[in-house]
Amino acid sequence: MANTLEIIQDIFYEQEREIGYVDPKLASAKIVNAASFSGIDESFIARQIHKIPTKEYLYDGAYASLDELLKRGDDVSIWTDDYVTRVATSGVTSLRTNLPFDLRKRLGLASGIEKFSLLPQAINDACSSDYKSIVFVDNKEGNLSKASALYAGVNNPLKPDAYFMLVDRSKDAPENVVFPQMRTVIPSIVGSMEAYNEIQRENNQPNDGKVLWFVDFNEVLVDTPEFKQNLPGSVASVLEKYAS
Repeated sequence: MANTLEIIQDIFYEQEREIGYVDPKLASAKIVNAASFSGIDESFIARQIHKIPTKEYLYDGAYASLDELLKRGDDVSIWTDDYVTRVATSGVTSLRTNLPFDLRKRLGLASGIEKFSLLPQAINDACSSDYKSIVFVDNKEGNLSKASALYAGVNNPLKPDAYFMLVDRSKDAPENVVFPQMRTVIPSIVGSMEAYNEIQRENNQPNDGKVLWFVDFNEVLVDTPEFKQNLPGSVASVLEKYAS
């Protein structure tokens, strides 16, 4: 196990340094070349990397927060450039089963290799719906700046108002500090909801009306750094099990 773990750690960390993420297909080819597993091929290893669940890495309150948004009538889109299986194994998509069948599309997935490529069409689609506003929640200010620029580039008089909320989970993160362009620093998705409600009250706007939330997956809903740290060990355990 120790040798297998060390091999996988080295391969995963190398990919993180070189391309910023672990590519299961490329990683599995390197694992097969570096380790000896009887009867285990690259495609099997790649599937196992994909299937390692993220559910135990959900932040406290993440699942309940999404549930509350859906219950109050808002629409939620999990916004990510990560693999769809990472979202599926987190358990949050099971919230759809709590909704009537005809309303399950209210919890969606905006996933792509480049997640910003999805936004212009999504914002245009929102213009033809009854949304009062769109809220973008992310843990990187640069991502929110990109989302803000794409939002500004949509020329439609029916465009809902937009709010951009930065999640900062560090111990000393300020709460509900409103920056220019309504960018709000908050410690969690729960804080996003509270900050949005506070903005509505400050602007004397009614808090009724449907909101479209784009909620980033990594480091907003899921503790991605901890997941990545434990991923080599999880994969090594699965491979050792099948190889024994």
